[in-house]
Amino acid sequence: MTTTYANGISRDEFIGECQAHRAADHYMAGHYWRPDLQRGCAVGCAVQTVNQRLNLSAPIDSGDHAGLARALGWPVWLVHLQDVLFEQLPVDQRADWPVNLAIAVPENVDLEPVLSRITARILREMVLPIAGTSADVVERVVSGLQTNWVNDDPDAAADAAAHAAKASWAKATWAAARAAELAARAARAAARAAARAAAAAEWAALTAELAARAADAEEATAWTTTAAIVLEEVARCR
Repeated sequence: MTTTYANGISRDEFIGECQAHRAADHYMAGHYWRPDLQRGCAVGCAVQTVNQRLNLSAPIDSGDHAGLARALGWPVWLVHLQDVLFEQLPVDQRADWPVNLAIAVPENVDLEPVLSRITARILREMVLPIAGTSADVVERVVSGLQTNWVNDDPDAAADAAAHAAKASWAKATWAAARAAELAARAARAAARAAARAAAAAEWAALTAELAARAADAEEATAWTTTAAIVLEEVARCR
């Protein structure tokens, strides 16, 4: 089990560094780190903080999600969601996002179980209302996530969602089915060996992305809602 902030940098230190990056206008979308500008994205700035604070003999690469996750004790999927949301949130919200996430993450907790809660809420609150003919497969995956798949199998649920996506012609129903499929496959990957963690992280990020796209004209609002869900569920671990 990995616990947050167990590897040499404290929660308060990391929050302070994120706030300092914001105050210095270091946050910039589109690049992990620009040495010439001393600016970068949420992941790139966090890596700079970790490398400096921990004085690592082998510094973490600015785009190394897994390396940053190990240093902070965060799950890899949370680092990926941090990255995706930073790039997709409205411009006026980007610099606040890394700070707000740092504040939300408690110290000395295991955040792995939070992935299922986040994904279930994204599907239930953002995808299901516009799922149309894909509603059944979305509800099936939500139920599986909420019950830890005691009465279902994530592979079977993912296959059903994939079939629904192929049968759909409408953008929203296709995106809803694909979001459900990716959520189910992420659940299966997360339950397997640690080597599958990266795949689970990618699927988690794509689930949020598809949920936002399914909202179509309200995509910016969907990203803001996704960020709020992540913050709320992470903070609940206190």
